[in-house]
Amino acid sequence: MSSARARGSVRWLRVVGELDSVDAPRFAATVTPLVAPPSHVITLDLAGLWFCDAAGLRALLHLREIGARQQVQVVLTAAHPAVRHVLRAVGEQAWLRTSP
Repeated sequence: MSSARARGSVRWLRVVGELDSVDAPRFAATVTPLVAPPSHVITLDLAGLWFCDAAGLRALLHLREIGARQQVQVVLTAAHPAVRHVLRAVGEQAWLRTSP
C-alpha cells in the first residue's frame, strides 16, 4: 500500500507493486483493521498493482468476506491489466468497478 485517505466513512487506499505470497500477509495485516466501522466503503485502487498471485487474490477475497461481516463494502478499482486478468480468470471481474 502506498497511500491512504479517508473522507467520512469512505476510505481510499492505493495498492502498488506485487501482492504475492511474500506481500499478502503484510497487506492483510495493514488493511484488515480498516475494514470495520466507522468505514462503510473501502476502495482499493489497484492501478499500481502489477502482479497478483493466488495468495494475493486470497487476501483480497478475505477482505471482501470481512467487509460483508462488518457491513463494509470493499471495492476494487483501476486494476492493472495483469490483475484484471487474474480477476477474470476466477470469475471475479464483476467485483472491479470503473470508479469508486
